[in-house]
Amino acid sequence: MKSWLELQYKNAVLYVPFLMAAGAALYFGLSTEPRIPYFNIIATIAAILSGIGAIFLRRPVLLRAILIFIFGFAYTATFTYSIATPKLNHNIRGENITGIVENIDYTTDKTRIFIRTNDITDSGNALVRVSLGRDNVPPRIGDKIQATVNLFTPNAATAPETFDFARWAYFNGITATGFITEYSVLENTPHNIINSVRDYLHKKSNSFLTDGLILGYKNPIPTNEKTVWTTAGIGHVWAISGFHFALMSGWLFAIFYFIFRCISPITRRVPARISAMIAVWILLLMYVAISGASVATLRAFLMISLVILALI
Repeated sequence: MKSWLELQYKNAVLYVPFLMAAGAALYFGLSTEPRIPYFNIIATIAAILSGIGAIFLRRPVLLRAILIFIFGFAYTATFTYSIATPKLNHNIRGENITGIVENIDYTTDKTRIFIRTNDITDSGNALVRVSLGRDNVPPRIGDKIQATVNLFTPNAATAPETFDFARWAYFNGITATGFITEYSVLENTPHNIINSVRDYLHKKSNSFLTDGLILGYKNPIPTNEKTVWTTAGIGHVWAISGFHFALMSGWLFAIFYFIFRCISPITRRVPARISAMIAVWILLLMYVAISGASVATLRAFLMISLVILALI
C-alpha cells in the first residue's frame, strides 16, 4: 500500500479535478442553501484562501487535498450565488412597480424594456423584461419609472429537448416577463454607459442594419423581409459571430498594419504586425461590448483572441 501511495503521489495533480468535483457535489447535495449570515461573503473568502493555500502549500499532501476539496465547495457556493436570480412566486396583473430602466431591446414590432425593481420579490433586486408597443415612446436608459405592469413567470420547456425559456431566463438574470400598460418617468439618473451608448446609436442611425450587425439587437429585420432571408438560408448572418469577426479582424489588421509600417519609431522596436494585432484585439473587444456580448459573439471573440495570441 505504501509503495502504491508513493507512486500515486507523482500523479497527484490528476486527482485535483476529482477533489474539486467532490466539493461541488457536496454543495449541490445539500437539501437547502446553508442558512448562515453573510454566507456568500464567507464562501468567497474561503475560496480565495483555500485556493491560495492549495497552490503554495506543498506538504503535507493530505492538508493540500482538504484545501482543494474546500475550494471546490466554496467556489461552487460563490458561483451559484453570483448567478442566482430571484423567482416570481405567482403572476402579477395590473400592479404598479418602481424601478430603473437598465436596457432597451428593439425589435420590428415592439420594444422590450429591462427594469430593475425591488417590488415583486421578497429578496428584491429583480430584473423584469416588459414589452412596450411600437407606437409608444420608450423611456431612456437610466430613467427611474413607475409602471403598471402584467408580469408572468417564465415558461419551462413544453416537451423534452425543446427550448426551455425558464432556464434561459434564469441564467440571464430575468425574473419575469410581461408588458407595460402605462408608465411615468420619476427621475433620470446616469446608468450603464455601454447600454446608453447602444441606445444612442440606435436612435441616431435608425437602421435595422446597425441594429442587427453592430448593436446585436434580436429580430431587427423588417417583417416583410424576414421570410426572404430565412428562405435563402442566410438568416444566421444576423447573429454576430465568427463570420463577422473574421471580416472585421482581416480588414482592421490590413489598415493598422499599413499605419504602423508608416511609424518607424514603433516598428524599430516592435514588429508592425504585432502592434497591428494588439490594436485589432482592442477594437474587437470594444465591438463585443457595443454588440451586447451574446453567447455567439463571446465565443467568436475568444477564438479570435486565441488566434491573435498564437500569431503574436
